[in-house]
Amino acid sequence: MRNVTIDRIIQQIEQLSFEERKLLINRLVNELLEQAGGIKKSYPDLSKYKGIAKDVWQEDAQEYVNAMRNDDRQ
Repeated sequence: MRNVTIDRIIQQIEQLSFEERKLLINRLVNELLEQAGGIKKSYPDLSKYKGIAKDVWQEDAQEYVNAMRNDDRQ
């Protein structure tokens, strides 16, 4: 009986978006850690900061990262 319930839950999870699945995993891990007596870890949603420093750099972020990687390789 329990496997049938788990199968139904998995079917519902498969309907979720990638972002919803990540949120679900995060919440499940936090709950398991809390139940096991571990430290409850909560990771902030950094997506709200996307683009906040857009005009700080005078070059494209990916170009900057590529240049830094090339410098490290030399």
